Amino acid sequence: GCFFSLFVAVYDRMRADQKKFGKAAWAAAVERMEKLQYAVSKETLQLMRAKEICLEQKKHALKEEMQSLKGGTEAIAHLDQLEADYYDLQLQLYEVQFEILKCEELLLTAQLESIRRLMSEKKDEVVYYDTYESMEAMLEKEDMVTSVHLQKEELQKLQQKIRQLEARRGRISAKKAYLRNKKEICIAKHNEKIQQRHQSEEEYRLHHTVQLPPPPPLPSKEDATKSLEKTDSLVKWQSEEKGVQHSSSVPAAHLFDSSQLVSAKKKLKKTGDLESLQRRRVSSPMDEVLASLKRGSFHLRKVEQRSLPPFPDEDDSNNILAQIRKGVKLKKVQKDVLRESFTILPDTDPLTRSIHEALRRIKEASPESEDEEESLPCTDWEN
Repeated sequence: GCFFSLFVAVYDRMRADQKKFGKAAWAAAVERMEKLQYAVSKETLQLMRAKEICLEQKKHALKEEMQSLKGGTEAIAHLDQLEADYYDLQLQLYEVQFEILKCEELLLTAQLESIRRLMSEKKDEVVYYDTYESMEAMLEKEDMVTSVHLQKEELQKLQQKIRQLEARRGRISAKKAYLRNKKEICIAKHNEKIQQRHQSEEEYRLHHTVQLPPPPPLPSKEDATKSLEKTDSLVKWQSEEKGVQHSSSVPAAHLFDSSQLVSAKKKLKKTGDLESLQRRRVSSPMDEVLASLKRGSFHLRKVEQRSLPPFPDEDDSNNILAQIRKGVKLKKVQKDVLRESFTILPDTDPLTRSIHEALRRIKEASPESEDEEESLPCTDWEN
């Protein structure tokens, strides 16, 4: 940790010093700057790969916990929480993988710059030869031919190395685009899961809140005046009744008037008519038919059964009834085959179905298994 921090501090200081010097003055420090950049990128790459391993282990543990869930009241809610945690870990893993690709790209860039600088130095190298009358005479010497041939081979090897590094950098760019698309899918799944959780919590809260009855409507001015008139008339009538009672010494017997009996009968008749009307509204047409049958109002007539003609476009080979009429025998299905066909049906257990759906969703949001050949080999700078 301390060694890595020292590397980073020196590298940042050299990048700041690069702006103070010119190109010719800075040429002497270019090689040291490239070595520091390579060392910092290499240490960062190792750190990010260690983080990647830790996050992969946490993801694997979450997946095993999801698969080992048992039935219970809180199993579905726990499964949703585990799926949300998995998406969170996957997003962290994407960030780490982007850092890994960034470090690998920095290493490739450092190697490419170093090789190109070496090629330019080879081409600009000044070689002193003995004096010859012509180029053909100079090439007749074996030592000269060997040196020229070796220089060409070395430049060709460096050029081939550059092409390999450029191809690897192209694969890193394609991998970045692939991880970016997978990250967008994971973010969409994560947001969808959070929205579903908020929606379920809101439905649970609304379902369990106490529903109070609505408050009674406030009385209007007309109702208030009517109630005051009724109370005044009631008080006046009570005072008159008291005066009558005080005036008579013998209590009068309770006598019923015939008009009161007639009005009571009318009220009872009205309520009976209303109840029969409501009962008639509630009853269905089938109830009316049954009631009329009981009363004997009408009788049902027997209708002869008619066979529907086949469709003109339908073939007899697709019509099962037509095949049976022709004498085609049906094949008896064995019980074992029937049992096997039922076992092929998907599991109706809601928890198992939810686990399978969650595993399918996290598989869509996760990248596929990566080959080890895609990773950049950490070759030594001195080589």
